[in-house]
Amino acid sequence: MRSNYFSFLLMGLALLLLSFTIGCGQSQPEAETVTPSSTATDEPTSSPEPEPARFVLGELVITPTAVNAGEVITISIDVSNTGGIEWSYTVVFKVKRVGGWTHMDNVEVTLKGDQTETVTFTTTKNEWGTYEVNVNGKVGQFTVGEPQVIRDLAYIRASAMPYTDDADPEYDGIALGISFYDSKSESISFQNIPIKLTIELYGYRGPLYMIEENRELIYQKQLTIDHPIRLSYGLAGLEDYIRIPFEKIAVDQNKYDSLGYLKVTVTTPKQGDFEYSGDFVRLYAE
Repeated sequence: MRSNYFSFLLMGLALLLLSFTIGCGQSQPEAETVTPSSTATDEPTSSPEPEPARFVLGELVITPTAVNAGEVITISIDVSNTGGIEWSYTVVFKVKRVGGWTHMDNVEVTLKGDQTETVTFTTTKNEWGTYEVNVNGKVGQFTVGEPQVIRDLAYIRASAMPYTDDADPEYDGIALGISFYDSKSESISFQNIPIKLTIELYGYRGPLYMIEENRELIYQKQLTIDHPIRLSYGLAGLEDYIRIPFEKIAVDQNKYDSLGYLKVTVTTPKQGDFEYSGDFVRLYAE
């Protein structure tokens, strides 16, 4: 009886051990990996700060570098903003005559990022010599030549006559010459001396030519010559003259007489102004 009891006990322990071993040998399901949505948890990304404005100057350009008194000098420089924001910058032009005075001018430019602008300054000088230029640390120079003198210049004379451009006998305009004379009334010749010339034509309201109050300015022209202009004839007609076409004068023929009044003024580099007036000239073809 006791042996049967122990037999059943051993059989029960064996069955229990077999059940435990089978349970431990079965595989368990793998754990699922869940990635959280980035849209639900990420912080918003901030834009990088733009770079501050940074100004860079190009080469200083002076044109021309040698002039006569009264001629225009152009000074220019490129200004670039290599930064990322819009900002303003002041360009300071300084022009100094060696041993003399200083002239200043300021130009303010406003540039966006990666933008370039050319800043230009013009000046004229009547005193001869060498001038230093300084633009925000960029340096250069130009020279104003000593004014040339026309030897013993005492007075001028203008001559005018109608001209034609073709075989048609009808006149096409006014041919004008300018002569220079010394104190002995001898003609003066010169070359390469800049002379400013102002030509004025006046029209008369009717035939009362000698009444100054009866004339009105109808045409004015300014130009530069560097030698006397004398009316001269060659095989082809007039060779060296100043041409003023009637179509440029554009006179109202119903308002003014065909003969007008001529006035010429020359401005020399160093000897002042000289004037000639009084000749009657044809203003249009009749």
